[in-house]
Amino acid sequence: MAQPPPDLTQPPPDSLVLAAFDGLRNVSQPERLAPGELEVAINVDVDDRGQLRRRVGYRRVLTGAVHSLFTCDDGSVLAVHDGDLGVVLPDYSFRPLGAFVGDDPLAYVQVGNAVYFSSRVTNGKVVDGARVDRWGIDGDLWLTPVEDTTNVGQVAGRSMMPPPLATGLCWNQGRIYLASGRLVWATDLFNYEMVDRVRGFWQFEGDIAFIGSVTAGIYVGTSEGVWYVGGTFREPKRIRVMDGAAIPGSLVSIPAELANPVAIRRKPDQELKVGLAFMTVHGYCVGYDDGQAFNMTEDKFLFPGAVRAHATFRREEGINQYLAVLDSGGTPMNTAQIGDYVDAEIVRAGDRWPIQTEGVRIGDQFTIQII
Repeated sequence: MAQPPPDLTQPPPDSLVLAAFDGLRNVSQPERLAPGELEVAINVDVDDRGQLRRRVGYRRVLTGAVHSLFTCDDGSVLAVHDGDLGVVLPDYSFRPLGAFVGDDPLAYVQVGNAVYFSSRVTNGKVVDGARVDRWGIDGDLWLTPVEDTTNVGQVAGRSMMPPPLATGLCWNQGRIYLASGRLVWATDLFNYEMVDRVRGFWQFEGDIAFIGSVTAGIYVGTSEGVWYVGGTFREPKRIRVMDGAAIPGSLVSIPAELANPVAIRRKPDQELKVGLAFMTVHGYCVGYDDGQAFNMTEDKFLFPGAVRAHATFRREEGINQYLAVLDSGGTPMNTAQIGDYVDAEIVRAGDRWPIQTEGVRIGDQFTIQII
């Protein structure tokens, strides 16, 4: 559920500030852990004083296949239940809105009383939390300030089209930005029903995993790095802030004052802004205005390989938490550490490997040490 902004006139609550990654550490051998560093922590939370507390349990409140939850500004919750888009009511019952969207994850962005949604196969908008409407103009459109005549024809115009299907959405400075493949499209200024077919996009080198907005710019996570784009839409200033591939589904907005590292801790007279929490293959990261981005875990914790995440931010019993469930894509989890020994067996990869190479045969077993 949506939370009201903090009252800055009151002292801060006893809460975990996401300024570091505490507790688990798996980049060192267990016997070399310092006091307060844990080898295993199952179903516990660690507060900013190092105190452990048992994590609150969970219970089933809605059966069926549920995905793509989104909390609206008024606190209502949208979700897809068995392929139908609808509202999860306070008693956890489900009210469908009459729109079948399927199993593909939805991306959402709210602008005013409308929540726009999109996936690889469909898009639309939920208006006033009560009905689903079409999103976009009907077909292509030619916009020109000069009225067509038999002598002049179409001049000085723009070729417009409805917003394309997208896997990521965000709003910034009067435009909705849509991530589709390796392109980021932008709607017309304060007109969210159309995009410029010729000049309405940015192109990136890798497939886009997520897109998120801060006060003065946009973060774009791709398969080959994370970028911050500032400036204007027509004259963007693109900065590479992370080298590791971004993990789809891991980006969430968080109150910036709860995630500032000590180096840029917010002062009482500074403007309250928004931060982003996300994950790359190198760990848990946060990003702020002007492209300031930090990896909170790279020197403490190595996460298993993941192809997708399902993330959220919540406040639970005085603790602020970024929660992310990582999907390994069916591959084994990588828990090997420096100094570990790993047993391996040579196997044939298709018909590319010979039966015998320099005395090592298919089926031989041996031990490798990670150094």
